Amino acid sequence: MIDSIFLHYRLTELWDFPLILIVLLLSAFYIAIVGPYRQSTIKGDVIPLKQKVYFLTGLLVTLVILGSPLHVLGHTFLFSIHMFQQAMLYMVVVPLLLLGIPQQVYKLVVTKQWLKRVVIFFTHPIISIFFFNGLFSIYHHPLVFETAVANHSLFTLFHIILFIGASLMWWSLLSPLPELNRVGELSRIGYIFMSGALITPVCALIIFSTSPIYSVYLEAPQLFSFLPTLEDQRLGGIIMKIIQEGVFISSIAVIFFKWAKKERIKEPSLDKAV
Repeated sequence: MIDSIFLHYRLTELWDFPLILIVLLLSAFYIAIVGPYRQSTIKGDVIPLKQKVYFLTGLLVTLVILGSPLHVLGHTFLFSIHMFQQAMLYMVVVPLLLLGIPQQVYKLVVTKQWLKRVVIFFTHPIISIFFFNGLFSIYHHPLVFETAVANHSLFTLFHIILFIGASLMWWSLLSPLPELNRVGELSRIGYIFMSGALITPVCALIIFSTSPIYSVYLEAPQLFSFLPTLEDQRLGGIIMKIIQEGVFISSIAVIFFKWAKKERIKEPSLDKAV
């Protein structure tokens, strides 16, 4: 069934060649500035291999979820695929890219005092968490969602803003510049719990609805007999929640162990002082 559906699309509709080109150019640029041209662009410590892997993996995942035929499936036929794309983009790709950007680059961005103040304001934990989760909930209101899906420009704009919002939200957790974001480890855990709580209502609405709420998928051809529109909708909400919870629980574990390690390092110093 899927093969026959794809036959009705041109190659340029199945594969987003402009996005593929952008990702390839961005990958080449990144490899250049962290590799052979590092000393002439971002002078400083050698960039760890894992940091390079984070960034390039983030670009690869972006290519798969947005540049491949998966985008056609999610945009037109299966809400569950659309939610998978959303979850991967905002809960996986964004943190990978932020982790992969060298700290020297962040410092270059905020060399201007006015820009530094703007960054501090928009990356404030309360502002960023409500901005992203609020916009995410608004986007999934049936009227807003179907209006966006019907208008490619509006659809693209929504996702650009959501991507920026997700970047601001994750900044408070990853703190690429500690001097601009001084949220402590335990406060970050509370921040994660709050973010999870804020995204829960829209996921619950999608999962527990007794009827399909997005007519665009109700009117689309059914690709799988075992996945009717309502079940596809519920599966989409479950996928979003599972990926979000998985990423957040992993983040809590990493933050907790880092905090515990710092506390263990402090103990010998306290013992000597006594």
